Amino acid sequence: MSIFCVAVDEPFAEAVAWRLHELHLLAGLSSYDAGMLQGLSPPPPVVVARRLFRVDDLPLAFPGVTPVPPSRATIRALAEAERGFMEMSDRFLFAPKPVGMRMRLYHELIAWLDGFLTARPDITTLYFPSTPHHGWDLVLYHLARLRGRLTLSLHRTTIADRVYLADDFREPPRPAALPSLADAQGALGPELLAQIESVSDWVRLSIAKNKDALGAGRSAKAIVKALRDEAWWLKKRIRHAPDSADRFINAFAGEGALGPAEVWRRKMGFQADIRALRRRYEALARPLDPGRPYVYFALQYQPERTSQPEGLEFADQVHVAQLLARALPDDWTLAIKEHPRQLGVTPPAMHRRHARGPADYEALAALPNVRLLPLEAPTEALIDGARACATLTGTVGWEALLQGVPALVFGAAWYGCCTAVAQVGSVEDIRAALASFEGRGRDEIRADMIRFVAGLLPDLIVSSNDHRFATKSSIAYERLVATLADAIAARANEAGASGAAVV
Repeated sequence: MSIFCVAVDEPFAEAVAWRLHELHLLAGLSSYDAGMLQGLSPPPPVVVARRLFRVDDLPLAFPGVTPVPPSRATIRALAEAERGFMEMSDRFLFAPKPVGMRMRLYHELIAWLDGFLTARPDITTLYFPSTPHHGWDLVLYHLARLRGRLTLSLHRTTIADRVYLADDFREPPRPAALPSLADAQGALGPELLAQIESVSDWVRLSIAKNKDALGAGRSAKAIVKALRDEAWWLKKRIRHAPDSADRFINAFAGEGALGPAEVWRRKMGFQADIRALRRRYEALARPLDPGRPYVYFALQYQPERTSQPEGLEFADQVHVAQLLARALPDDWTLAIKEHPRQLGVTPPAMHRRHARGPADYEALAALPNVRLLPLEAPTEALIDGARACATLTGTVGWEALLQGVPALVFGAAWYGCCTAVAQVGSVEDIRAALASFEGRGRDEIRADMIRFVAGLLPDLIVSSNDHRFATKSSIAYERLVATLADAIAARANEAGASGAAVV
């Protein structure tokens, strides 16, 4: 039994891989950094991820591997991976590219990854430190499952220092049993109950970024920060060799190794586009009508793993809005607010270039019972006044539960199996969920949330998923690393002992 660590690209993931090596379980890793963990003796095999974005580079990523061209059966079995890969590949393109070009890379990725798995029968488990969301890693994920390997992905919760491992990221964790409220409160204890109600470090960071995005370009502080960020980026760009990891986007885009001046020009052009897009959104936005019932739908930032692939079939959020709008009673409003960072101009994140356009906002505003809300509308007040909150997988659903408001989720949200949450995927699902929410009090909703967390305790790991948050934890960094690595090892051992195949 051995474990292959995928996407080891930040210090905490590196420390976990190091710990797995100490346990004699590490079979290799993938990383954008070819030198990752090369201090080990002997150094583990590394698949260099930046070589997975061009057909011509794939032989360099897998030396000595014989590719296995996918059969019809394999292609059909990986249909979900194909959809996800096509969605995610937008984030790596400066300009749209033909579907045929992307399909060629997709099929070649299957061939080389399948050849790699065939050549490494010793790899029984693949560990992903987050939901795969770079395209190639999603293909590897689904292919590994198809070939009977165990896949473990790490997921954070909105509770500080609590994460969980999933062998299928598409299925939210489901408690084996739900205790009574009194038993749940006793099991959680005062400290954990307080953590559930408090704002975790990563949520606090997200809120700060949202505030920065709302004021981006409108204050001297924002301008100075943007200039400092761009100076750092240019220094890194000029200093690194053309083969460095920060150029893999250009390679996939087929643009060649763009120089700093050309990339800077494109980024500044994108800033202008985002400013125009924000003006269009603000022109369409209006406040809610007082007294009218509404469901609040907070759009999620894209592209990001929380929408692609964790949004499952619903990465297209205009589609989600259409389902919600059709399901609501005629006298209700669907209140929609854009994610602040989707329209932030600093930094000009090129990966969201194709995620949203004027036509999307115009399509939303044209729906008869939809109201686009101003970006400055306070989220807490919007949740408080809503009959329900809708999201793919976002934090807004958890915030709703904390305020005693039920949630509708379309994707694989970690809290999706709470009884105050409805996992929906159709107009009929939404209508049934809203009917089931009628008459439920806020205290009852909050009690459901507490019972859910208590029921989930056996599956929660005291650890982290990110170096930034691990360093801020009151728990020793080494303990967070060891606890997670030991949990990965235990799951891999359990699967190996049972001989269970992944289906």
